[in-house]
Amino acid sequence: MRLVLIFSSIFYFIQTSNLSGEQMNPIKIIPEPQFIMPASGKFFVNKNTTLVFGEFVEKSEFFKSLIYDEIKSKINQNLNLRISESQPSKNFIYFGSLSDNEFAWQFKEIIREKELLDKKEAYLLSVEQNRIAILANNSQGAFYGLMSLFQLLQSDKSKKIYVDGCLIVDYPAFPMRGISDDIARGQVSTLDDFKKIIKMIARYKMNVYQPYFEDAIELKSFPDIGLNRSRLTQDEIKELIQYAEQYFVEIIPIFQTLGHWENLLIQPGYYELAEFPGAASLDVTNEKTYEFLDKCIAELSELFPSKYFHAGLDESWDVGFGNSKKITGQIGIAAVHANHYKRVNEIIKKYGKQMMMYGDIIHNHPEIFEMLPKDIVVVDWRYGVNDFEPIVKKYKEYNQPFICSPSVTNYNRIFPHIINSLLNIQLFTKISFEYGSIGFINSNWGDNGGENLRELNWFGYAFGAECAWNPLNADIYNFRPKFFKDFYGTDNPELNALYTILNDFGASFTQYDFWRNPFVKWNNTINYQEQNFILFGETIKSKAKISLELINSLKKSRLKNSSHLDYLEFVARQAEWYGDKLVYSVNIKRLIEKKNGFLSKEERTFVSNLCDDMITRLQSLKKEFRNLWLRTNKEKGLDLIENEKYDRQIFAWKRMKDALKQEIVEYDQTIKSQWMYHPDGNPGQKNQSQVEEAIFTFDLIVKDKVTSALVHLMADSYAELYVNDRLIGDVRGRRTLSLWVESQRAKFFDITDLLKAGENKIKIVAKNFGENVSAGVNVQIDLKTPVSQHRIYPDESWRVSKDGKTFVEPKLIPLRFISSDPDFENKITSWYER
Repeated sequence: MRLVLIFSSIFYFIQTSNLSGEQMNPIKIIPEPQFIMPASGKFFVNKNTTLVFGEFVEKSEFFKSLIYDEIKSKINQNLNLRISESQPSKNFIYFGSLSDNEFAWQFKEIIREKELLDKKEAYLLSVEQNRIAILANNSQGAFYGLMSLFQLLQSDKSKKIYVDGCLIVDYPAFPMRGISDDIARGQVSTLDDFKKIIKMIARYKMNVYQPYFEDAIELKSFPDIGLNRSRLTQDEIKELIQYAEQYFVEIIPIFQTLGHWENLLIQPGYYELAEFPGAASLDVTNEKTYEFLDKCIAELSELFPSKYFHAGLDESWDVGFGNSKKITGQIGIAAVHANHYKRVNEIIKKYGKQMMMYGDIIHNHPEIFEMLPKDIVVVDWRYGVNDFEPIVKKYKEYNQPFICSPSVTNYNRIFPHIINSLLNIQLFTKISFEYGSIGFINSNWGDNGGENLRELNWFGYAFGAECAWNPLNADIYNFRPKFFKDFYGTDNPELNALYTILNDFGASFTQYDFWRNPFVKWNNTINYQEQNFILFGETIKSKAKISLELINSLKKSRLKNSSHLDYLEFVARQAEWYGDKLVYSVNIKRLIEKKNGFLSKEERTFVSNLCDDMITRLQSLKKEFRNLWLRTNKEKGLDLIENEKYDRQIFAWKRMKDALKQEIVEYDQTIKSQWMYHPDGNPGQKNQSQVEEAIFTFDLIVKDKVTSALVHLMADSYAELYVNDRLIGDVRGRRTLSLWVESQRAKFFDITDLLKAGENKIKIVAKNFGENVSAGVNVQIDLKTPVSQHRIYPDESWRVSKDGKTFVEPKLIPLRFISSDPDFENKITSWYER
């Protein structure tokens, strides 16, 4: 029955796509032109075809090279067209202006009717039997005409290249059209891949590329920023800017100026700029913050020629809870943010740029609209399928320029949630255009290490281009075959079926689900009940197997961009593994619980084989992921994903195997230690007392020689560890989208050499910042002597004080945060599950 439902779903989408394709214009171009009229006749491109440049001579060699590459990609033949100063009688492609030539005269009525002379990026493309004419106001418009021509090129069985007759009159709805590209959290492209991205978005007539940096960029003023990451160097940026200019793409940097600085602020050299220890936001009360930003903005403003500077400023949740708490209480959180925006705006204007910023905090505190300078362009990101009209109305009401920024919905998924993305882009772009948005930026995000390979975003990018150019006529189902035809060279229905199934993976589980330790206790809700795990796992496996069959079938065809199938195959293999992970983990749990841990030899072999299967396949996926990553990205950043995701998951299954060696097999790998808080603290509870600073102490008595003493410490959300009044280190960092910061939220400290015979004072000073929070810690101490090993957990022998004077027993809360138990032998820390 399950397979029937799956195939029915696929059949529906294929049929819908095919029906729409029959109804639409047979001329398929992305983005959809404003006006298309098919005409009779065919123009054949061959070795005798001549290029004539009545205008745009400076682009003649560049355009010629693009034509050469496009034809080679279609028929794998070298066709080097010649450029002629004189116009032949037939078989030529003409580039000229929309005025002052015979072609412009021929189309003067429609040029006047469509007001093409007033539209900067407009073009007219005419294809007749003996000639092709591309008319434009400038070389950028001519380039867009050429991009449309490329999508019209076809080849017959004898590999003759031709174009069906037509007339296209075209221009964009939005003056700014592009993508933002998250390179801050993991993936940083090689220079060749950056160029590929630029070329690809230009093919679909996008003219803006916004790399999102955080600390993944070289700054001469702060040479240590991004030093140990795959940061983009200034020489690479200069080369990329020069390359993008050829394709009429403007590169606008996104450089954060308030929040999302967790990678930097967790480093000792930048502690003083943080709102509080472990914060992701800068301290707006510290003048050194503005000195830091001034130097960064000055340097980047000189590096990037764009008139715009995107200052980020989204998700600054930490503001008001640390050093700015006092001023926030005096003037309000809205004014604190608005004052910071104004200061950043003045810095940016000082260097001749116009400020862009994200708008989420503004909408959370609408009074900011009254305080916001009108020269700031707000980039409004919305990623759901909502009623967007109340949002965009605000910009018209306050006369604030804005750009709409939907998303390819790729974040925290193994494949983009295409259905959400298509609807989000279509609806948000249309209403934003109607309310006067000046641009469109399609977002992608690489949360938690950038594991979601950016090559999977092309479908969403292309539909974004479709909507940004022609928002009133963009159609989801007409778009599908157009994209497949242009990207793969065929609109084979198997592609539509494949993408429909892969979308289900993006829609039904997250990367948190994928990597969650299968042997850690979780919430006892319907979503995590065993029967649902089994059903869901088997469904995912079935869809994955169908996907792999479709991919194997498509591999037999000669597809354009055929190597892209490797990425889709990897997604399907991930999904297949994940389905088995769910099923296997439930089967193991049921068996162990049924036998109360007393498993027979055969049962132990059964469990061991399941673990081996998981480990072997995941090791294979890890190797494949490395190969795919390195196709397009620099290597740094890959090791973090391998260590903190692949290796941790492999270790969980190895740990399960090791448990089989015990007489009583234990399934549970959940952390055994409880969280400690002051009794007056009620973390997470509204309208209850909280203790934001607490001191925890423990008297450790050493009688025998200690050969090893390790402390494992976690904090809610900041803690300093002292041994005999000596500061050993701290744990800082909050729940974040940075995989690096997440990896630092639990630490081991070796205190072997700090312990003395007799009494030793263990002290932990903890703090927390925010609403409804209290300071808390989770600590384990592992002691080894020549004759014994002992583990110390939080219990009634610990003491806690909120003033440093009165000490009482701590409040113990089990599973305050779901996490795995640390492994002291292998020094593998606990991990906060989500």
